[in-house]
This record gives sequence, C-alpha cells and structure tokens, in this order.
Amino acid sequence: MAYHFVIQKDGVIYWCYDSETISYHVDNSNRHVLGICLVGDFRTQQPTAAQIEATQRLLQYLQVEIPTMKQVLGHQEYSGYAWKNCPAFPMGTFRTNYSQFLQKTVGKVDKPKQIPVAIRLNGELLAVTGFLQEGVSMLPERPVSNAAGGKVEWIEQTKDVRVNGKNLNEKIIAGSAYAPARELAAGLCLQVEWDGSTNTVILRG
Repeated sequence: MAYHFVIQKDGVIYWCYDSETISYHVDNSNRHVLGICLVGDFRTQQPTAAQIEATQRLLQYLQVEIPTMKQVLGHQEYSGYAWKNCPAFPMGTFRTNYSQFLQKTVGKVDKPKQIPVAIRLNGELLAVTGFLQEGVSMLPERPVSNAAGGKVEWIEQTKDVRVNGKNLNEKIIAGSAYAPARELAAGLCLQVEWDGSTNTVILRG
C-alpha cells in the first residue's frame, strides 16, 4: 500500500500509515507528502459525495494536527507527474470547495474546559495528552490506538470514528476525536486505571 489514507466510495477512511511514515507514491516528494487515495476511476466517473466530504474532513483534521501542512495538490501537480491523468478531476475546483467547507465549519468545534490528563501505555508515558471533563477522562483516539496497535476508521455516513470496528462516544475537538478512557480501553482490549494524584490514565495490555 503506497498511501497513508484510502477513502472508499461510502466515505470510510482507512488509516494505513502514521503521518511520520514515509510511503512511496510521488517519487522525490515522498519525504514531505502524505498520500490520500480516493477509490475509483475518475476518468469515467466522479467521486461520491461521501468521498468528497470525507476527504474534506480528513484534510481539516490533518491541518490541525500538522500546522505546517499548507498545500493540497493532485498527483499530476507534482514535479515529473504532469503526464499522469491523476486524480482526473479538477483540483482547482476541489480546493475552492474545500476552502468554502472550512469557512462553514470554522468555530463549530466543541471547546470544553479541560484539565490535562497524562497517558501511560504499558508503563510508557505517551507524548500526547487527554483531558478531564465532568469527571470523565477523554483520550485522543488516533494516537492512543496507534500506540496500542489498534485500527482506526472514520465512518462518513454516521460521522463516527471506529476503533477496532467498535463505535465510541467520541467528541470532535479542533479536528481530533476524543473518547472516554474506559470505552477506548475496552475497544483496544486494555485494562485502565486512574491515578488521581498525578492526573494520569494508566493503560495496560
């Protein structure tokens, strides 16, 4: 698999590689490019509405996670690929529609009061944090799942994130999905403990 993300016609996103992983899909640009593949032959058909919306939400999420990500380019817009009719739909139109999507969704993310929560997985302190809200520890689904070897999917039809095929009661905050610690731990088949003296969620396999 050469892409970091693959988006099916029904809007389901398959997360194939972490953003830190170099994959091979655009030659000399691989070191600083994330590859997103929409399933289909767009020389003879159009991306589905679910694919477009899923792509827009994925890009929004990635640009929050990676603030240095400034450009959204099609395969044929990279040096040496002008000959390749890929993705075979007008990228200028796509970028215009994406800009309008961002304008509509700006300021519509949940911003609760947060008490930072540290996360330990099998004794190792993770580089990400969760937060405590109304007595519930909320953990970032993607990085915790990746660290635990879990599978994360975005379900466009229901606007849900699945971890190992299970739906969780997540909150989308600034483009990132957070789930209750006990639900996320159950989805990853982990035991969970709370250390109130250090505000730390402890996960064990």
